[in-house]
Amino acid sequence: MTYFAKHLLYQTTFALLFFSAIVACTGQADNPNYSTEWPAVSAETKPWTRWWWLGNAVDSANLKANLEDLANAGVGGVEITPLYGVKGYEDQFIDHLSPQWMNMLDYTVNQAHALGMKVDMVQGTGWPFGGPHVTPPHAASKLIVDTYKLRPGATLTEKLVAKENKQADIATLEAVLVFEDGKFVEDVVASVDAQAQLKYTAKTKEVTLYAVFCGKTRQQVKRAAPGGEGLTLDHYSKEALDAYLKPYEATIGKNQTQLRALFNDSYEVYGTTWTPGFLDQFKALRGYDLRPYLPLLLEKTHSDVSERVISDYRETISDLLLTNFMNPWRKWANEHHYL
Repeated sequence: MTYFAKHLLYQTTFALLFFSAIVACTGQADNPNYSTEWPAVSAETKPWTRWWWLGNAVDSANLKANLEDLANAGVGGVEITPLYGVKGYEDQFIDHLSPQWMNMLDYTVNQAHALGMKVDMVQGTGWPFGGPHVTPPHAASKLIVDTYKLRPGATLTEKLVAKENKQADIATLEAVLVFEDGKFVEDVVASVDAQAQLKYTAKTKEVTLYAVFCGKTRQQVKRAAPGGEGLTLDHYSKEALDAYLKPYEATIGKNQTQLRALFNDSYEVYGTTWTPGFLDQFKALRGYDLRPYLPLLLEKTHSDVSERVISDYRETISDLLLTNFMNPWRKWANEHHYL
């Protein structure tokens, strides 16, 4: 395209946009409900700032001074995230959700309101959600699969515990899938006794056993504040979320702080690929049993069928995140008068 043609195109485009704007404005002017008055300034229409409480080493004098400086600069609100502390100030650290911490939060909100500002807060410390009250059963989980071969007439002599390092004591066995000639035969998990010994004998052909475990990522909260250190939450489990919210029910649960909103600071939940009972939830959501297709999730090269199974698996993970975490957490916040 020549320079002249480009210039003409730009002029034409500008003219059309300008004409469209005039038409739009004319239409609005004819609307009796349209007003050219500038809307009233509120805390939400002003800029806000993130406010990291390092070590929660805060005190009333400095909180008041910080908020006054921010208000004078035209800031409408703050977004609190409690984080790790600064070396040398350990004697000033305050544990998250402790009575002293709650007093500082109440003081902050009251001072902010007096200055025409508002306050939001992450419902945790650092990121992602987690903490000292998250027990291993409610911690972020991952799929672990161990494979065994059995010749005809053979039984498995070793115990069915997860082989992965540091998983034997926490991973729970959810299925033992038997495959013969590459085809699914049955799930014999009911044949595993209390000592993790499988009571099963291969029949006339060699079989492959897939021991399916719900393991744990062991991820800790990143940049946790004092009193907030601990395991990352299983974001696919409603039961885990309910347990996570209990300390907040006892503190901010009754809107004692008059916070405006709660937020989830960054979904950085690494390596979480599973949750207890995933096989049953997959069947309920996708309409078929994942067991006959589970080995396809482990393949390095994919076929048309494996791509579709992987797509269904990912959609199930997405559904669980939405229905077991996001929606009930939002419901909890709204029921307690928070955005």
